[in-house]
Amino acid sequence: MAGARASEARLPQVAATRADLSGADLSNADLSQATFVEANLTGADLHRAMAFNAVMSRADLRSANLAGAVLVGVHFDGADLTGANLAGAELAGADFVGARGIEGAPLPLPPMTTADVRDAGSIRASAAPGDDVRRRGVGDYLSRRQLVAFIVAAALAGLWLLALLAVSIFRGDVHPPPNPPHTELGPESPALSNLLTSGFRLTPDSVPATVLDLAARRYVQIEQVAPGSFIVRLERADREEDDELQPYEQRVLQLLRSRASDGVVPTTALTTGPREESRMWWRAFEKDVITESKAKNLSENFWSPTLVSAFCAGAAIPAIPITIGLGSMIFDFPGLWVGYGVLILVVLGAMSSTRRQRDRPSGRRAASRWLGLREYLEGAETFPTLSPAAVAVWDRYLAYGAALGVAAGAIHAMPMGAEDDHRAWSSYGGRWHQTRIRYPHMWPPAWGSHPVVALLRGLLAAGIAAMVFFVVVKVTASGSAPDQAQRINIGRGAAAVVGVLVAAWAASVMIVAISDLFSPVTMTGLVLRSRRRGGRGENSQPRFYIAIDDGQNPTKVMAWRVKSEVFTRCRQGDVVTAKVTRSLGYVRDLRVVPFRGP
Repeated sequence: MAGARASEARLPQVAATRADLSGADLSNADLSQATFVEANLTGADLHRAMAFNAVMSRADLRSANLAGAVLVGVHFDGADLTGANLAGAELAGADFVGARGIEGAPLPLPPMTTADVRDAGSIRASAAPGDDVRRRGVGDYLSRRQLVAFIVAAALAGLWLLALLAVSIFRGDVHPPPNPPHTELGPESPALSNLLTSGFRLTPDSVPATVLDLAARRYVQIEQVAPGSFIVRLERADREEDDELQPYEQRVLQLLRSRASDGVVPTTALTTGPREESRMWWRAFEKDVITESKAKNLSENFWSPTLVSAFCAGAAIPAIPITIGLGSMIFDFPGLWVGYGVLILVVLGAMSSTRRQRDRPSGRRAASRWLGLREYLEGAETFPTLSPAAVAVWDRYLAYGAALGVAAGAIHAMPMGAEDDHRAWSSYGGRWHQTRIRYPHMWPPAWGSHPVVALLRGLLAAGIAAMVFFVVVKVTASGSAPDQAQRINIGRGAAAVVGVLVAAWAASVMIVAISDLFSPVTMTGLVLRSRRRGGRGENSQPRFYIAIDDGQNPTKVMAWRVKSEVFTRCRQGDVVTAKVTRSLGYVRDLRVVPFRGP
């Protein structure tokens, strides 16, 4: 093979032990992890070759041209480099133990002993005058095959995450069609009907619905003692029929007994305790309901064991091309494997621990049946205004109406559990409806800020983004050692990402701020929630929110972030008129209307 021409050839991991390659043209060739033990490379041209982690032990490299070559981690132990040209070569981590001819090579370095070369962590020879040696980036220290392996692995990991997202979205899209309106009550309890008709997610309305069902089945009595005031009167605590109740129904009955005094408890006292205690009680109640649903084959875990196993197996697929590409270098990137492993464990752990449910065929049919009953009850004009005491007349229909979300009056009079910050009943606009409330903090950007203040923040953020981009452009890895160059380029990439995010934030803030400078609107509505968030630490400032239902979007409300003096002007349940900006939600003025909401 003497005089062979293999310029720009890709020969990673090639075995050429004791081969005669004298005078061969291997310029720009990929010789990563190749083996040239005791090979004859006299006068060979390896100009700009990539020989990452190659083994050239005891090879004859006299007069070889290695200018500009990547010789990172190469084993030159016992090799003869007399007269070899190493100008501009990358020699980080190279092993020169016992090599000959080092002092004679045209390197602009002072003479070094064998021990000095071996102990040096990184050697970078400068290019000799007139040498055409290109500057290399981090990618030049990996072979093409290794780079392709990382790209393929990243693409596979992206597909895995997209598949996870797709399953989460489409598998959870449960909207069974309702049956025609009817009056038939099915065998499921009100709590189960709530689970089946709420996208297989149990809602807090299931708890007061269970109380109403216990009243309809004569376990308790609900009496009106004054306009808008009700009590729950308990029957004897030793009723044998308790054994017929489901665990979650027994849990509710035990709660009523624990709150009662002389067998009586006002509906306003029907809470499940402080927030943490209430959360634990709710999770136990939810677990009992889901257990019965699965036992009756109405629902199943959203992430079934089969699905979790499939995604667990799929998570290992991206590691295959990396393993093949890196070969013996597989353990040189521990941070990569640890990071990827932690990510997969977190995702799979969340999948396995969630209580989220999805429908079974029988559960879907039952949901359609209950939706048909809901349509019938919605048609009764007085049904949403019925009080809890009406259970004596409407019997279990009132309990199921509460579970199906059409008995707002009965639910409103029985505030079971801690008051939900994110859900509220409202009759503003003439009809009872349940509203979801959101308290913006980080998004939308600058929510609750004065337009001028938001504009100044946007300009400041734009200036910071410009400075970041300036640093990214000016700072390069040219002339740095490979390990340092890698850190620099990673830092530049991270800074560029941060700069893009800051620039996008600045642009969005400035756009909405300019649009809000001259566009305040006047709104009148009911104060659903008045909340203070944060401010628990010494240096933490509290945030004040007021959620207003103006009747325009009865299903969703975004709470306004207001100043403390505005926050103290109204109470929950007041009807207020506010002048507010359209995009930033900045409240310029707020006044209480002399009318009290429900």
